Amino acid sequence: MTLNDTEVQRQDSNLKNQSRLKVLQSRENHIEGLFQLLEPEVIIRCRQVDRDLTQNVLPECVAAYRKQTGTDCRVTIDNNYLPDSLAGGIEVYNKDGRIKVVNTLESRLDQISELLMPQLREILFGVNEGRKFRN
Repeated sequence: MTLNDTEVQRQDSNLKNQSRLKVLQSRENHIEGLFQLLEPEVIIRCRQVDRDLTQNVLPECVAAYRKQTGTDCRVTIDNNYLPDSLAGGIEVYNKDGRIKVVNTLESRLDQISELLMPQLREILFGVNEGRKFRN
């Protein structure tokens, strides 16, 4: 086995691991959305490029939901896709679309940036003694 063959095997292994991680993350996003809504019928909106992945992980997600809650959940994939400009993730709606759980990478980054804002403010401007709350 040459160095080149070893490098190819390593790259192949890395690609397979990345693919597995993407499937696991997708499954976790779907299950999390189902548990946040706790509705008998939900609609999942994903990017068009992620439709097959979403379709493949849905049976496992519904089974996990059923096992934890003891109730069934009917899931459909919306044909109105999320924009391809998003980095990934899903939006989960109840059947009439009035309740929405946004579980995209961008929404998670927004949440993290809000949580870190007080620390960033202190790093940039120092502690403000006149500030009563640290939010």
